[in-house]
Amino acid sequence: MRLATATWLALALAASACGEDAKRDRCRDLVATYADALPAARACTEGEICSAGRPQVYLDWSIEGLGCSTLVTDGGAASLDVILAELDAAGCPRLALPCPAVALTPSACVNGSCP
Repeated sequence: MRLATATWLALALAASACGEDAKRDRCRDLVATYADALPAARACTEGEICSAGRPQVYLDWSIEGLGCSTLVTDGGAASLDVILAELDAAGCPRLALPCPAVALTPSACVNGSCP
């Protein structure tokens, strides 16, 4: 009976680890999707106002995820919000980065991109 209990515990722990791997992979995929969508959300036309703040993406060997905010267009924000909702639903963590204490001020489009 003890062997069965130990085997069950080992299987439960292995399944848990697999679940964490799947979650990590799902989060990485969603962050990559967000990273691909961010340049389009920042793209704008002359005279358009960039007024929505959304997280930037950080991808390097030590950190991966979303952190400090950047300006995007209102339409771009709507597209990013869909992906952010998926990230939240999947339980993906947001990075706690030391962001500058600067308020994002709505700004006009500059050279086809939000400043």
